[in-house]
Amino acid sequence: MVYVRSFIFQILFYAYNLFACLALLWVLILPRDWAFKILYWCYFYVIGIMEKYILGLTFTVSGREHIPTDGSYIIAMKHQSVYETLKMFHIFGDTRILLKKQLAWIPLWGWYALKAGMISVDRSRGKAAVKSILKNSKPVIEKGVPILIYPQGTRVSVTDTIANRPYKQGVIRLYENFDIPILPVAMNSGKFWPRNGFLIRPGNVEFIILPIIPSGLQSNIAQKKMQDIIESESIKLL
Repeated sequence: MVYVRSFIFQILFYAYNLFACLALLWVLILPRDWAFKILYWCYFYVIGIMEKYILGLTFTVSGREHIPTDGSYIIAMKHQSVYETLKMFHIFGDTRILLKKQLAWIPLWGWYALKAGMISVDRSRGKAAVKSILKNSKPVIEKGVPILIYPQGTRVSVTDTIANRPYKQGVIRLYENFDIPILPVAMNSGKFWPRNGFLIRPGNVEFIILPIIPSGLQSNIAQKKMQDIIESESIKLL
């Protein structure tokens, strides 16, 4: 049954992606805020319905009281599957995601990512990549919009550890340069929607929004606090 559900979903998921990319091209000429609202309801909301009724996959969120009520902040969480990327706008509203530059080059899809204000970074440029993160994030932070960064810099498996997938410097560079807090999030999406797997299992993905790491701490202390709490709480969920 899991195989049948996954097969049907995968076909409909990619078919709807193509349909939405073509049918919503007119959205690209609208102001960014209008375009985002339309994309939310016509894409992310629809995909959520497909996940729920075809896969039997839902999610719950706890710890919403930790979300800052004003100003920009950094959302730091593991990247285990496509699932959590699709759910960030449900949980945090208008959020900008840091993504690798190559994704913005994908025909059609990349246009929507740029229209929605996602922040593209060329990770192959080493230290220059960090400079581009700071430069491209500044106008977003000045608007008081949260930024989502996957601290390990890539999609990871539930079996990966910080030994083979260490935390990168992107989060902490933003933290120290712009003096904004870090909001760590634990979740277990990879338990149901594996990093490179075809089968997607039914169940309930848990997102736990953890206590905020306030601005102003020494960078090494903030980095360790973020890493320790995300790792420990994510392991508990698995």
